Amino acid sequence: MNPSSAVKPEAATERCPWCDGPILRSKFLQIQMRIADQERKKLAEERARIEARIMEEAASKMAAIAAERDQATSKVNEVEARESSVRQQAAVEVETRIRAEAEKAMAAVTTERD
Repeated sequence: MNPSSAVKPEAATERCPWCDGPILRSKFLQIQMRIADQERKKLAEERARIEARIMEEAASKMAAIAAERDQATSKVNEVEARESSVRQQAAVEVETRIRAEAEKAMAAVTTERD
C-alpha cells in the first residue's frame, strides 16, 4: 500500500484560542462552543444580579415614597383636626358673643322699659 494513499488524520487547521497551538477543526469547534456556553452563563448571572439590584432599588424607593405619603397623610389629618378644633372654638366664641350682646340688648330694653 502506498503511504500517500493511506487515510490521513485530520490536519490541524485551527489555532487554540487559549494557547494558540495548532488544533483540529473539531476540537476548535468544541472549545468555541464551551466558551460560548460560559459566556452565556456569565451573561445570565450578570443579568440576574442587575435585575435583583434594580428590584431592591425599586423596593427601597417605593418604601421611601410610601413613608413620605404616610407622613403627608398624617400632617393632613393633623391640620384637619386643628381646623375642626378652631372651628368649634370659633363657634363657641361667636355663640358667647351673641349671647352677651343679646343679654346687653335685653338689659338695655329692660332698663328703658322700667
